[in-house]
Amino acid sequence: MYSKPLIGILILALAMFAAALGPASAQPAETFFLVPRWHHVILEPGEKIVIPATAENKGVDPVEFVVAWEKTPGPAWETGIRGALTNFEVIGVAMPAGDTRSLSLEIRAPDDVEAGAYHFEMRAESVDGAWERLLPFAVTVEPQEETPQSLFPAGDIYLRPPRFSSLAGENDGVFEFGVGLLNSTEEPVNLDLGATAPLGWDVGFFPSFERDKRIISVSIDAGAAATVTVAVTPASNADTGRYDVEFIASGGERDLTTGLVIQLTGARELRLKTPDGRLNAAAAPGEPTEMTMIVANPGGAPLDLVNLFGQAPDGWELEVAPAALNLFEPGDEREVKLTVQPSQDAIPGDYRMTVAAVAEGAADTVDIVITVTQSTIWGWIGLAAVVVVMGSMVGLFLRLGRR
Repeated sequence: MYSKPLIGILILALAMFAAALGPASAQPAETFFLVPRWHHVILEPGEKIVIPATAENKGVDPVEFVVAWEKTPGPAWETGIRGALTNFEVIGVAMPAGDTRSLSLEIRAPDDVEAGAYHFEMRAESVDGAWERLLPFAVTVEPQEETPQSLFPAGDIYLRPPRFSSLAGENDGVFEFGVGLLNSTEEPVNLDLGATAPLGWDVGFFPSFERDKRIISVSIDAGAAATVTVAVTPASNADTGRYDVEFIASGGERDLTTGLVIQLTGARELRLKTPDGRLNAAAAPGEPTEMTMIVANPGGAPLDLVNLFGQAPDGWELEVAPAALNLFEPGDEREVKLTVQPSQDAIPGDYRMTVAAVAEGAADTVDIVITVTQSTIWGWIGLAAVVVVMGSMVGLFLRLGRR
């Protein structure tokens, strides 16, 4: 029989050896992103803007968070947060791991607001209070241009073209024009709404400030006016370039038309990748390891500023250099350096860190697996323990053999 002290030494040595050479799994940290498409918009008094925003849960656990407008210029401003594909007001969101959700952030300027700059802030906070995100927004109000009444003499129906009849933007955007219709006759009129547009494009008509009510005609009382929002959605396969759309309001023998121009600049895109396509690396506890990543702009629109940052397990150090890239033209590719240093007490195993590139209207994230190897000193300790155990066992067998 082996002695109890010898068995204890054997178990301890095997445990140390396993810790020195065997892998161990590690739970990666949760990563959450909330990226709005625009941070600064220009409005007229009474005008409304809808800002698309994307929430993404890159973690391994579900996320529950609440959203609210934390700061507004005052109660006269109307704000809201809705689901992108519904008309429901949103105050809380639950997202499974790896899920992506779209939100619509709404801001409407008061009818009598003065021209100037106004500031907003939206807050997203996890239900458990572990984190929060504060998103600042700026709105510049420009005075509304007034049309002389002499241009609209009594006895007829008139169309007022949109203030901006030519818009430029990304291929996947929605382009909105505000068209005014004035009935200066003594009878109410009903106008049918239509448009001519390139094949595959969608043109919808909505009452002013009511995007949940799509219409095909509008009734205007005698001496009254109405504003129709013309929303144009390009075809999914539309190329970059100029496109013409004609808006038509018809009633009786009247055809009121105005031309609208849309300049597609290409979609905003960002891509993160590595030179060899590998998204893993090895590192030792407490020792820095460098990686090279490539930030690419495969879209058709330039990006003024790209911010880069990462998230690593608790106690680790992660540096991205440079942390920002300016004037990123379509087709550009630039290298950035990642320096990751596991914590001194990190046990061997696979860990995940996330690197993100974020620009206005575009973002991309990648997960990188870092395999923590055994520290050199622990390798020597494990080897020494094995030598001691083997020596003890040989000695024991020799003593038992003599008996």
